[in-house]
Amino acid sequence: MVKQLGDICLQCIAQNLDSISNVGRRLPTSLKETLLKRLVDHDMLTTSYLPHITYHLFCPAIRWIEFRYSDQVTDEVLLQLSYSQCKLQRVTLEGCSNITDLGLHTLLSKQDQLIHLRLKDLEKITAKSLQGVKTPQLKNVYITRCNLISNDGITTLVKNNPQISTLHINPSHKMTEEVLPVVAECLQDQLVDLNICGLYTVSDEVLLSLGKYCPNIKRLNVDGLVRITSDSLSQLYKVLESLNFLDLSFCYKTREPPGNRMLEEVPAKMSSLSLGGLQVEGDRLPQILGRLPMLTDLRLTGVNTITADVADKMLKEIGHNLINLNFGGCHLQFDDECLKPVVKYCHNLECLSLDLCTRVRGEPLKDLLEDDKRAKKMKVFSFSACKDEIKLHLKPRSKGQRSH
Repeated sequence: MVKQLGDICLQCIAQNLDSISNVGRRLPTSLKETLLKRLVDHDMLTTSYLPHITYHLFCPAIRWIEFRYSDQVTDEVLLQLSYSQCKLQRVTLEGCSNITDLGLHTLLSKQDQLIHLRLKDLEKITAKSLQGVKTPQLKNVYITRCNLISNDGITTLVKNNPQISTLHINPSHKMTEEVLPVVAECLQDQLVDLNICGLYTVSDEVLLSLGKYCPNIKRLNVDGLVRITSDSLSQLYKVLESLNFLDLSFCYKTREPPGNRMLEEVPAKMSSLSLGGLQVEGDRLPQILGRLPMLTDLRLTGVNTITADVADKMLKEIGHNLINLNFGGCHLQFDDECLKPVVKYCHNLECLSLDLCTRVRGEPLKDLLEDDKRAKKMKVFSFSACKDEIKLHLKPRSKGQRSH
């Protein structure tokens, strides 16, 4: 792979901040931001090199940082960044295990233009880190696997920032269902996208607070909420008129009678639906999904009731619109015969996942991949952990044709 000239120049600058005179004054802000990310990605925030980084790259004009999985990103780095008087609009911190409340609270409490906040795998931060976040522009918040953040942290965040429209909280053992009504009451009409995947304690009564306060929700992920039943979901469907993305994976109680017809009530405007782990009767799937003419994203991971006949009837109805199709973990009956309807009906696919489909050999996919028009649309094929090796012997292409 040949590096582009721009990449070579950036690499050269990154390695010579200590020797290029006044380099910080010559660099535009966009390149400073990009360089900071690269320096972190390549573990270059060493004790001896950090002063040169802070001197040349930390400045009031910086608008975003993206630091991922680096032990070198410490409280000292965040403190130095806050001293630069930067006005960040986007903050992404993931897997930086040496960050504590001291550094993060100091940095975030000085940001009054923040729009996007993503915190992931920060094992030392607590609710205190979120107490200083107060900005009228904050719209998107993603807090994932920060195991010491409790209800208090999320409560303070939504009370201080009632304009949040996207909230994803993958909770810790310190977070309970009591946080959800507070979120709903604080954000109300502003909330459009809510992901509470793994907040296992949520009950029907608590879930219904969303219908009471947040009628504009379009995207809802309740993956793993094992206590909710079809009753609460049926009621939510009637209130959330804009709902078009729904993840019901592993919501096992929704399949219990007498309300097990909940899937037949899914709003017809749904564009994305995930039923991971729900063993829906195969003969019901074509009827359920046939009601959803706008469906473009379908995930049936671990649904082991899909046979070739079910796949044919189902995809005959909805296959022409599908862009993303996920059969991962369908290992009991799903085989090459089930793939034939995919090739026959799904002419607009961009992503196909068959992870852990151990009976699949992939032979029917040859027709898809040898169709140049369809093959060019494909962005992702995923076959990881398939027991049988997938081998596709494609016809040779004529000169000038694209290879896939």
